[in-house]
Amino acid sequence: MRVTVTDLQIRAWRRQGYSLERIASACGLTISQISRRIRQIWSLDHKPRTDPGPDEISAACEQIQLGWSETERQQRQVCRAGRWTPAVVPVSILEHLSR
Repeated sequence: MRVTVTDLQIRAWRRQGYSLERIASACGLTISQISRRIRQIWSLDHKPRTDPGPDEISAACEQIQLGWSETERQQRQVCRAGRWTPAVVPVSILEHLSR
C-alpha cells in the first residue's frame, strides 16, 4: 500500500525533531528530495498573506449565489420582508433598565 505523506505531517515531524533520514525513509524519498521539499514547505509558510478586499468578497459571494436554486435563496434570505427592521423595545422597558 502506498501512502502519501502531507506537508502538514512533514512539518510536524520536523518540529518534533525527527531527522531528515527518518522522514525521508517514511516518505520513500531520498534525503536530498525531502530536504528540498521541507525548504519548499517553509518558504510557503513565510510568504505574506493578505485578506481579500470588499470587492473580492462580493465577487466570490455572487459566484456562489449563482449556483443557488430559488428555494435555497429563500431559505438563506435573512429578511423575508425584503428589508431589515430592528426589534422594537417599548420606552417603559428602556426607562426601567436605565434606573
